[in-house]
Order: sequence, then structure tokens, then C-alpha cells
Amino acid sequence: MAEPWRTGAMGEFFLPLRKSGRFWVLMISSHAKRDEAEPIDNNTLVELRRFFRNPAELIGEYCFALEEYDFDRGNYVLKETLSSD
Repeated sequence: MAEPWRTGAMGEFFLPLRKSGRFWVLMISSHAKRDEAEPIDNNTLVELRRFFRNPAELIGEYCFALEEYDFDRGNYVLKETLSSD
């Protein structure tokens, strides 16, 4: 299994959680690039600014996904495919 800050060979990563709740998860590809003609949606940037000083710079030119998840306490494996398709 992958460490929390890195994905495994198949793109999986785990989240060790100490409490239940609703969590925002930001996943940024290290390889797949976004189409330059498609800027990051302004509403997404507003949401990300709650957590990051400069989200557009953080994401850069790469594909990303921002999802909200409800989790019970424990370990979870998330699989997300990030591509420019």
C-alpha cells in the first residue's frame, strides 16, 4: 500500500483517519496535464483558497480532482483516474 503522500504503482493511496467526518481531498496528477485552454474554474479556486495560499500555482498545468468525501474512522483507499481526456 502507498504512503499517504504518494500513490502506489496502480495509482492508489491511503488516508489514515483519526476521526469520522466529511473531508475535502485534492488529488493532483504528477504526469497528466490539463488542456491549457481550460482554466481552473473560479468556484474551485475560491474553495481551494480556504486551504491553500495560491491554488493555481499549486495545481499548475496538471490534471486534478477536488472531491468531498464522508468517512468513518479508519483507513481508506481511494482510486481516482486523473487524465486530460
